[in-house]
Amino acid sequence: MVLSKKRITLSANDTAQIRNLYEEAFPSNERIGWERLLTDLPNVEFYAYYDGDEFVGLTYTYRKSSIVWWFYFAVKSELRGRGYGTEMLKMVSAQYQDDVLMMDIEDPKQDADNKAQRVRRYNFYKQMGFQDTEAAKQFDDLRMIILSKGGIISQADYEMMLDDIWKVYFGEE
Repeated sequence: MVLSKKRITLSANDTAQIRNLYEEAFPSNERIGWERLLTDLPNVEFYAYYDGDEFVGLTYTYRKSSIVWWFYFAVKSELRGRGYGTEMLKMVSAQYQDDVLMMDIEDPKQDADNKAQRVRRYNFYKQMGFQDTEAAKQFDDLRMIILSKGGIISQADYEMMLDDIWKVYFGEE
């Protein structure tokens, strides 16, 4: 398998497929509005990944200094378990090899309807070299934990990234 990637823009040919995956993979309370995702913002990279001509997944990253927040990462449900996620993760890790990658994921220890999925996701990221930083944040009923690769993310780093992304997307101080 040799994956390629293309930057996602408003004029992308398969925007509908990409949007469908985005809306299927992330609950509404964890999504930024679709139009905002497609806004050309500094330090943001939104990519679609392909195996030949077939769309397989997406990534969305936000960079601040030497920290890259891997904000969204999804593989089409019917293609999961075929190594696409691993290859996409390797591509992003290589792209940001000199930076600290961070991601927030649903806490696998929290009781939830999708607890088994959360545990699988957590174990996948750990196998791919991410470490649990012990940083976390409670959002209403959802607890997010922070994983990192290439360095440690502190609670203060996470809070700084949250504040910064809020300013970028919503223009609020």
